[in-house]
Amino acid sequence: MSDERADDAGIVERFALPAVLTAVGFGLRLAEMRDYWISADEGLRHFIARAPIAEAVELVLANAHPPLFAALLRLLAPLGDGIFWLRTPSLVCGTLAIPVVYAAGRRLAGPVAGGIAAALLAFSPAAISMSQVARPYGLQLLLVSGVIATWLRAIDRRRARDLWVYSALATAALLAHYGSLIAIAATLAGFAAERVRTGAFSFPARDLAKAQLPVFAVLALLFAVHIGPRLWGSPLRVDAVETWLAPYFGATAGGLWRNALGVFAYLAGPALGGTCALSFAIAWGIGARDGGSAARAAWLCAAAFAVGMLLSATSLYPFGGTRHVTVLAPFVCLVAGVGVQRLVARGPLTVAAGTAVLTLWALFGAPIERALAMPRRGAATYPELQIAREEGEWARAQLEALSGTPGVLVTDRSTAFTLAPVFGDALAEAKPLGAGEVDAFTWGQRDVRMVGRWLLRVGPDAHPREAHLETALEAAPIAVGTEVSVLVSQGREIVSGFAALTRGGSSQRAGVLGIEGKGHFQRLEIDPARYRAAIASARRLEGR
Repeated sequence: MSDERADDAGIVERFALPAVLTAVGFGLRLAEMRDYWISADEGLRHFIARAPIAEAVELVLANAHPPLFAALLRLLAPLGDGIFWLRTPSLVCGTLAIPVVYAAGRRLAGPVAGGIAAALLAFSPAAISMSQVARPYGLQLLLVSGVIATWLRAIDRRRARDLWVYSALATAALLAHYGSLIAIAATLAGFAAERVRTGAFSFPARDLAKAQLPVFAVLALLFAVHIGPRLWGSPLRVDAVETWLAPYFGATAGGLWRNALGVFAYLAGPALGGTCALSFAIAWGIGARDGGSAARAAWLCAAAFAVGMLLSATSLYPFGGTRHVTVLAPFVCLVAGVGVQRLVARGPLTVAAGTAVLTLWALFGAPIERALAMPRRGAATYPELQIAREEGEWARAQLEALSGTPGVLVTDRSTAFTLAPVFGDALAEAKPLGAGEVDAFTWGQRDVRMVGRWLLRVGPDAHPREAHLETALEAAPIAVGTEVSVLVSQGREIVSGFAALTRGGSSQRAGVLGIEGKGHFQRLEIDPARYRAAIASARRLEGR
């Protein structure tokens, strides 16, 4: 009878607990997935999934990510045409990462560690949000979790088959996202650490080197085809490093400190970022001190953080409160799970003391967090979840109304891809217009002009010509009396840009005849002649 109870307990440990956590995680990820319109990056992938193969390849090469996720979307595209269908791979992969992390934690320190690690991943705001969007991060999360789990399995069992499974997953993770190099580098450092700790590699050096060949061969191929010719020094990278990703590149100690804290604000959400950072520090200290598998988890995570900070300091990869550190989520969850398991093993008094510290921190830690420069930005502020579904439906209605009347519609690439499910095949017909700085296609009775950069600019500043409204208007003659509309998804900035062209801050004097908007989307009717006069006047004043 006792043997039967032991078997039942083993089944609960192995299957029931991870199954429950996986089901809860799936529900959390599914709950809000349809509440938000697709982002521009998702729209780009929606377009890639359905575009002719030659155009799709060109768009993948022009993008900042390797090709695996795009290839997966193209395989799934014929199975469904809903605008949220292409989010399904992220939902599935992000959910499956939960039992994989459980298995890794269980191997490290037992079911308690596995359960806590899996629960943290299931409830992480960052892991949830990246599992709700058609971006490669959900796939990366699953593959990196698999890399860690198979690395631990290979170290423990010392079988060549496990080593090759690790190699295959590492190669796939690299093809999913370049940030996976952080995890790969950490596990390679882990192989070296095992050599130092035991005096010998876990595998013959030749077998270990052979298993890394696929990873380095794919990395070399990606560098030759994509990273070198398309990303290194490209306008895309320059724009990213100098603008929206600039806060996540830091070579100073203060910058790296703030970005390291930002990782926890992102993974746990801004309200719990400080508590998460403190909990992690305690768990890491316990694991590193206890040795064995706990130390293995702690130092593996430390290696991942070190690689991320090094890449940030050299402006090669963003590090901090940004989706790009999703790769660190399994490491942090495993360290926390193992640390709590070790804490529980020390007895109820230690558990009570640790709980009291965290409770006091959660209640009164705000001043300390401010003193430590704890970032307040978290996953909830990311643009993937900012455009509500009703905003997108409003923009759809505007486009359908515009298509029935002749005229010109000016937009940018960000807005065009955000509305890619609406434009459909028409967007695939876009061709260079004039000097090639603007792409044009037909939408019903409208001639659509799409500037060559991600965001449209309207001010007198020296923006790249391919980003400017003036360039779109000059790309081809517009007959007097033609209705000219501007539709953008960063509409608030555009309206203020028009107003800044006149001394009195009047957008009407700058050529705006009418404005309609819903949330992020703004539709403006403009007078091209009045706009040209306003921008010429603003430039003359600047010249003085």
